[in-house]
Amino acid sequence: MILFLSKPSVYSLPGTWEKQPLIQHLNLTPDQGFILFFGLVVLSLVAYGLYFTVGVGKKKLRDPIEEHAKMHELGIAHGHTPKKK
Repeated sequence: MILFLSKPSVYSLPGTWEKQPLIQHLNLTPDQGFILFFGLVVLSLVAYGLYFTVGVGKKKLRDPIEEHAKMHELGIAHGHTPKKK
């Protein structure tokens, strides 16, 4: 019985659908959604690259160019015998 005495929902009242909702939702066109999606993908790839370049992830990386330069200094870069002077 109390159920029938309660006020109806706000959205069932006439004319309330035209009012602004309490929480604004993001309404995107397909073009805007496409741009937002690929923008987020590019931003995440940049963040991932920065993590491995200057972040904690760089400790796990090795530098093959630096290793090759050290091998040149030792004279073993392109062969197994040292260079003759």
